[in-house]
Amino acid sequence: MLGGNIFAIVPLLLGGYTVYMRGFEMRWLAMEGVETTGTVTRKLKFVRGRYQIKYEYYDSFGNRYYRTSFVSRETYNHLEVGSPVKVVYLPNQPSVSGLLSDVEDACRAPDRKT
Repeated sequence: MLGGNIFAIVPLLLGGYTVYMRGFEMRWLAMEGVETTGTVTRKLKFVRGRYQIKYEYYDSFGNRYYRTSFVSRETYNHLEVGSPVKVVYLPNQPSVSGLLSDVEDACRAPDRKT
């Protein structure tokens, strides 16, 4: 019985941790991020109305990075493969990035007290 509960709890904990860490990344990107232009490389549509884009971008040294981001239906419909997107990345850890619009949204979100 306990084993079944663990299989249900572990994914929830991992999901919660991922969301928590992404929140830190967004704040870090807002404070120290460098803006660049990326390119949409793929669009994915999931059941239950979830939309995701994959994008690539280059850091100031010319190194290429890839990232995925969930987006609204409006953003998904507006973008095509090859479309430019504004990206923010950390100069000392360029693999950490986010869409500029997501970083701006995170900055506008009310501060949460823990």
